[in-house]
Amino acid sequence: MTTALARPLQGLAAARTPGSRVPALVVSFAAVVYLALFQVAVESGFAPDLLRDGVNHVPAVLSLLFAALRARRTHGRERRAWIMLALGVGSWFVGDLGSTYYSFVLDRDIPFPSAMDPVYYAGYLFLPAGFLLLSNATFRRLEAHAYVDLLMLGLAMTVLTWQFLLQPVTSQDLGNLALVAATAYPALDILVLLVVAAVFYYEGERSSLRFTVFACVIGVSIAADSLYAADIDESGAYSSAIDTLFVAVYWLLAIAFVVPGPQSELERETFPDHRSIAGVYLPRLLVVVVIIVCIVRCPPITEELTVMHIGAIAGLALLILRQNLTTRENTALIARMQRTNEERTVLLRALGDLGEAFATVKDGRFVTSNHAIWLLFGYRQEELRGTLVSSHLVERDRPRLQGIMQRAEESDAVVAGTEVTIRAKDGREVVLEVTVKPVVNDSGRQLLLVARDITERKLTQRAVLENQKLEGLRVLA
Repeated sequence: MTTALARPLQGLAAARTPGSRVPALVVSFAAVVYLALFQVAVESGFAPDLLRDGVNHVPAVLSLLFAALRARRTHGRERRAWIMLALGVGSWFVGDLGSTYYSFVLDRDIPFPSAMDPVYYAGYLFLPAGFLLLSNATFRRLEAHAYVDLLMLGLAMTVLTWQFLLQPVTSQDLGNLALVAATAYPALDILVLLVVAAVFYYEGERSSLRFTVFACVIGVSIAADSLYAADIDESGAYSSAIDTLFVAVYWLLAIAFVVPGPQSELERETFPDHRSIAGVYLPRLLVVVVIIVCIVRCPPITEELTVMHIGAIAGLALLILRQNLTTRENTALIARMQRTNEERTVLLRALGDLGEAFATVKDGRFVTSNHAIWLLFGYRQEELRGTLVSSHLVERDRPRLQGIMQRAEESDAVVAGTEVTIRAKDGREVVLEVTVKPVVNDSGRQLLLVARDITERKLTQRAVLENQKLEGLRVLA
């Protein structure tokens, strides 16, 4: 490769600016334009052999180069991940070249099965291995409901694949070897889908945009392989769609290889938690689809027990088990929250009994407070909540308290030992020693006010000063 060509590819494969999405946007734009032109050319019948066996190799070469350049720039586990991904794409590319050899050199379609099928299968094994290595997964023990979700996902995909792909294929006179070869593609798709779902579970909230694109790769690949299996009789009904989908897979891989990821030198950002998709919506939706298909397309179970019947019953049982686990987990979570709240209440009351008064303030207004604050101010919590703190102070001390609260917010530091006087509900004046500390909790950034009643101490100090003045007057007299 010439230096002039290598430099822009290296710049796309690993942008130097941390968090840059420019390379991914450039490749995405190129992919949209390429796919649009490719589809128009296919529909118009323009140079079909050139499109199928020449031009469609461009995104495969790009994705392979991006993965190789990533592997060159990284180390350790991440480097092994990119090597696996490069091997996966390379395996598929070699298979495509084998098909091109049959078309251009031998001037005939590639037979099925052929020597290229095991090469394609290798790609389905290298790619999920790369996904696992590239993820932030710690591979800890998953919770019970995660295994149930993965079981539902695998069961539903297997049953639907059997009903719409494998059963029609088995009815054809293909021979045992061709049947096994045709079955392997959807089976490997299901394997890769389960691996990606498991990675989402392990990563949780750390799942990145890169793995979102990887999930799209799996979805498009499943659609392409499904059409390929449906077109196994070489009728050619889906050949145009198959070509477009396979090209889209390579473009999505190229995008995934240049998009910022949590383990690369680029942007480390939090994406929405994919577990809600992989663990709640998708498995349950697919099980519901299995049940509906069973009701609509299968004969009554009393007449014939089919794979769809078994899948629907098993899926329904897993749904019930998942709901039971969810109920138990929610009950345990509520119990833990109640215990935590009770412990917190006891602690706050104990501190209040020791004279420590606590309150949280946001935008200058009371949010929460403990029992000691209520005693000092003479108001219940419901009466204090939402009121301005400064409205309870005597006029002369309001600027002082507002100043220390502003100073604490700006400096993000503790401001201690400030004396202010409040006017309680019954009209009495109480002198407080106030400490202000910025805190961050579920409600956002707030200020924690710790107040101590020093009224008695101030009165004692005042009495001592007055006695000293009287003693001084007696001496002078």
